[in-house]
Amino acid sequence: MDNNIPNITLIKVPKFLALQWRKSDNHSIIGHCKRDEKGELDEFKIICDGQDRFFKCRKTTLSNPCAVQIDSKSSYLRYIGKLSDCLTVYPSMDQIYKNKLKERHIITNINKARSTTNETREDPSFDSTDTIFKYYNPKSTTIASMMNDNGLKATEEVPYNRAKAKSKKSPTMDADELKLKIFKIFESEEAKDGIQIKRIVQLTGQSLQNVKAVVDEIATQKRRQSDYKMVYYLNDLYNSSMDPPFSLY
Repeated sequence: MDNNIPNITLIKVPKFLALQWRKSDNHSIIGHCKRDEKGELDEFKIICDGQDRFFKCRKTTLSNPCAVQIDSKSSYLRYIGKLSDCLTVYPSMDQIYKNKLKERHIITNINKARSTTNETREDPSFDSTDTIFKYYNPKSTTIASMMNDNGLKATEEVPYNRAKAKSKKSPTMDADELKLKIFKIFESEEAKDGIQIKRIVQLTGQSLQNVKAVVDEIATQKRRQSDYKMVYYLNDLYNSSMDPPFSLY
């Protein structure tokens, strides 16, 4: 650019174009510009990566339009002209540039320290049982203490783990022992407003078939008014402070 011309046009180019110009032999010409009907710069044709690429440009304004040069000997600023125009060159959103953006995004995204979702990153397998949220019933501790008069460990473990419950099945009880255990469940605070059959199975550790046979004998299934769930209530015959009408001896 001729220093005798006071009006200077400042052109801002993308980083990869600036690097390509610096790498060229003696900073040679790497493209051509095109002007519109008003004589203003409108488009650039540049050979980039061995291909002809077209770049658009838009005008921007500067707060200080003076172009100066620093004298290396005296460290003074020398006025060399006025920045009449400031143009920003940007590439067209063609397929080549889209691929370049995707490649740049993948490289920068994988190297980030924070956790970001990326289709190229392989996430470790996630086990749905490994979660901080577990089923917990505050009343279960009371029931467990009532049902373990001999001090043994309760069948139910809190938090409840379905896989452990399946692998550690309790030994099969006889009918009288199972009935006595179910009576204690109905006398607990949790069963005060009815209890579901699956909860009784969980607390006793016995099969559904055996538990249901005993429950149908001593309890009646009704719909609970609070949540409309089908639950079992102890029959009035046994619903008293008296001992159950049978003995193990």
